[in-house]
Amino acid sequence: MLDSNDFDSVGMHMSSETPMNTPKPHRDFGLVKRANAEGYLLIMLIAFALSVVLTRVYLDLANYPRIGGDGPYHIAHVLWGGLLLFAGAVLPLAFMNRRMFSLSAVLTGAGMGLFIDEVGKFITSTNDYFVPLAAPIIYVFFVGTVIFYLRVRSARTDGSRRTLYTSLDRLSDVVDHSLDAQAREHLHDALERVLYDARASDDMKVLAEALIHVLNDPALDIVPQEDGPLVRLRDRALAFEKRWFTRSKARLALSGALLVLSIFPLLTLLSTLSTLADPAMADALIFDWVITSDPRFLGPNSFVWQIVLLVLQGLIGFGIFVSGVLLLLRRDDIATRIGFLCLMVSLTVVNMLTFYFNQFTAVVTASAELVVLLAITRYRTRFLNQGDTPEVMAQMLKPIHVPSLAHKSASDSPG
Repeated sequence: MLDSNDFDSVGMHMSSETPMNTPKPHRDFGLVKRANAEGYLLIMLIAFALSVVLTRVYLDLANYPRIGGDGPYHIAHVLWGGLLLFAGAVLPLAFMNRRMFSLSAVLTGAGMGLFIDEVGKFITSTNDYFVPLAAPIIYVFFVGTVIFYLRVRSARTDGSRRTLYTSLDRLSDVVDHSLDAQAREHLHDALERVLYDARASDDMKVLAEALIHVLNDPALDIVPQEDGPLVRLRDRALAFEKRWFTRSKARLALSGALLVLSIFPLLTLLSTLSTLADPAMADALIFDWVITSDPRFLGPNSFVWQIVLLVLQGLIGFGIFVSGVLLLLRRDDIATRIGFLCLMVSLTVVNMLTFYFNQFTAVVTASAELVVLLAITRYRTRFLNQGDTPEVMAQMLKPIHVPSLAHKSASDSPG
């Protein structure tokens, strides 16, 4: 690593002997990804999901009380959501401390959950909080936010411009006396790359060199490195995973989870088909669906959509079952690809219908599917060496290559 004297000589050499063939600086208004943007978005997503679920659970247990009594006024929780959204927007505008972004993420997520939970009142002329369409709207909004989070997480983070943005942001640790040796080393290495980046303009390199001088100054206060509670929890989880979940055990656990997840939709589809095969039982089933079901779900096409949902769930269940069986047969690549695609289709398409007919009881199924989906990406990350979660997801969205039965793939090696 270069010290401050080395950078003095580098700067003199660049200015006196070698002309800088760098592009002419111009105004650049391109968006720059904030440092730890994915972390803030993840906090917001968790707060959003918990806000909606806990609100529905509380209201159901409390028999939907009216805040404000029986008078002419009713304080709907959408107002509290708007207040939290306002606070989440104002705090990072008013204060420069980086921890304000974490607080803003919590307030924004919770506020958005309280706000969108009452969407049913604003899409119906009768202000119907329980309208069936509300749950799918909330779910689609959440899934869209998850997709945005994954896009941000997988966005390219290289480039001198972003490096300087991030470095200036992290230098607030110098003012707060919270810069540790590892953070200084990372900043130092990143700024070095700016100096030798042919695409960086002269003023960028001047700023990078000045920041390196600051980092190399002996008067700089470097604090001992301390891992936070989340880092310690992550390290313990990784140690537990490494010790107890070898490849064979992880394969068995993941296969079991896939098979269990496929049982209910497959059995439901098979039992329904067997019932419809008997005319008398079919009439009773149709009567039960159309006449005795919740009147809010009735409509000219409700029966058709229930059949569509049943068939889609059965097909997804069959695909998940095949994935679990192939995993037991050690066909890791194709098994995890099939399981991933089936779960993605279920989470992004099928669950919209599921939430319409089953409302928020579908949260349990959707949560289980999400956990298994993350388990699949983790399995590929650990044992198929395909990078982090966004890279794994990108790989599995590519066309599936079915290996020849006469040849075993590399994933067929003993676990």
